[in-house]
Amino acid sequence: MSVSELTIKLVGFNEAQRSNFESILNLAESKLQQQWKIVSSEGQADFFIFTEEPLQATIDSSIPLERRLLCTQDPNNAEQRIFVNTRMIPSLRSLVAVLNRQKQPQPADPASAPTKEEPHADAQAATATAPPITDTIAEAPDTSTVFYPEQGLLKALLEARSAAQPLAITANALKLWIDPVANVYYSSEALENLAPYCLANPPSLSAYPVTPADLQRTVSNADMPTGPLKDLIWYVAYKSSQGRLLQGSSPEDIVNLLQWPNFKLPECSNYVRLAAFMHSNALALGEIAASVKMPATDIYNFYNACFLIGLIEKGLTIQLHKKIPNTERESLLNKIRNRLK
Repeated sequence: MSVSELTIKLVGFNEAQRSNFESILNLAESKLQQQWKIVSSEGQADFFIFTEEPLQATIDSSIPLERRLLCTQDPNNAEQRIFVNTRMIPSLRSLVAVLNRQKQPQPADPASAPTKEEPHADAQAATATAPPITDTIAEAPDTSTVFYPEQGLLKALLEARSAAQPLAITANALKLWIDPVANVYYSSEALENLAPYCLANPPSLSAYPVTPADLQRTVSNADMPTGPLKDLIWYVAYKSSQGRLLQGSSPEDIVNLLQWPNFKLPECSNYVRLAAFMHSNALALGEIAASVKMPATDIYNFYNACFLIGLIEKGLTIQLHKKIPNTERESLLNKIRNRLK
């Protein structure tokens, strides 16, 4: 847990870049050893972050060099500086690494330190050698922030997808029949009614194989509706995520949406704008929130569901394409929404 708060003044950033930087800083909060806050006043700042080195000349020389942090777009300098893309959006990993190396600045008045210089240095050394509290629990799985898909109803569906024969899945009143060969499911329940079953361990969950003949007899007699299995997995994964990022994924992963999901699924139409951005661009997952102005938790829910049905591609290179003008983009999105009605 953070033990103190340090402040940053951004120098050379415009308003949009400042907003993006603040969004990434918020995402980094759980990984930082201290709390960090962006301030607008030079007098309140513990550290200054510059978009480029020449801007240091605009700051009074009385500010020590150790309080001046630089950004870079050169990967070779990223170890000591904050790595940013062409839009000045910082890499989450780089930002955490640089900020965690910074310590509380010493008092500006040298007269206040002489007699206490050595004890204070000892205290600094003791703090530096003591492992942070977060490091002592890093090995334990954190189910509050990490989404483990191999649990509950979602686990049963993922296993059914690769089963050799049809399966019946039951959980209290819920009954699902899965045909992995045809990649479809059967259920008399609407998808919206499955939300209570999207828990880590829903009550009385069981899955057992049935013969193709039994499956056909059951669904025919009940005149049971059917749908694509991938739609069922998408919705259950989406509702099960609860704002957590999928195990094995990282905010640093550069991701691209290969194909749009079925926007007729419950709640999926809320993500048309996000899907359009992710389909046209390849960007680090942790940086998408600032670009589309959506909470990271919503993006993780959408990403998890799309990843588990094979709609996400991970890459090595960021690819940002020219944005569609606002009027044209809004017209396009409105047409898509109208088709979903």
